[in-house]
Amino acid sequence: MTNLRIVTPATVEPVTLAAAKAHLKIDYDANDESPPVAFPDDALIEALIVTARTHAETYLSRALVDTVYEWRIDQFEGSCPLPFPLAPVRSLDAITYLDDDGVTQTLAASVYRFDDHPTLPAIWIAYGQTWPTTRWQSDGIRITFTAGPDITASPPAAIPEPIRQGMLLLIGHLNRNRDAVDQLVDGMPTAVRNLWQPYRLRMGV
Repeated sequence: MTNLRIVTPATVEPVTLAAAKAHLKIDYDANDESPPVAFPDDALIEALIVTARTHAETYLSRALVDTVYEWRIDQFEGSCPLPFPLAPVRSLDAITYLDDDGVTQTLAASVYRFDDHPTLPAIWIAYGQTWPTTRWQSDGIRITFTAGPDITASPPAAIPEPIRQGMLLLIGHLNRNRDAVDQLVDGMPTAVRNLWQPYRLRMGV
C-alpha cells in the first residue's frame, strides 16, 4: 500500500487454519497421530491465508486485521483533510514531522482533529489552528495509527462474510495453482472479484 509501513503486524487472521482446511476439504486430524504431528501443508496454508488477506486489503482499501501502521506523506495540505489510505482506523497514535531545521517534532493533538468515520477516516486541521511549517522533504511527515476491526469475536462479525468467502476462494485457487496462472481479472479469479467489489472503498491503494 502507498507509503505505508507495518509497525506492529497482526496476530490474528480473519480466516483460521481450520476454516481454510475445511474449505480445502483437508480432513487430516493431527490428534489422530501419536504423538500429534502437523499436517505437512499447514505452513503453506497459513502463508496462503496471509497472502489472501493482504491481497484483499490492497484491493478493498480496508484493514481486515488489527495492525499498527506508519503512514508517510510529504506535506500538510492546508485546510484540506488528509484521508487515510485504508479503513477502518481505530486510533490516531502520533504525528511527527521535520521542522525547518530538520529536527523531528511531535505535532500536538490540539492542532488536528481525527475523524474516525468507518469508511472514510481522515485528519482535519482543528478550528483556529494552522499546520506547522515543515521542511520540504519526501516522507517528512509520519503518521502512526492503528487500523482494523475487532476480529477476536467468533465468528468475526465485523468483517462482511462475502469478504471472508472471497478469501477462502482465493486460498483454494492459490493452493490448486502453485505456479503462475494467466487470464485473471485484477490478479484474482472472477468469483473472488465479484464477492469483493461491493465492499471496495476506492480504486486500490
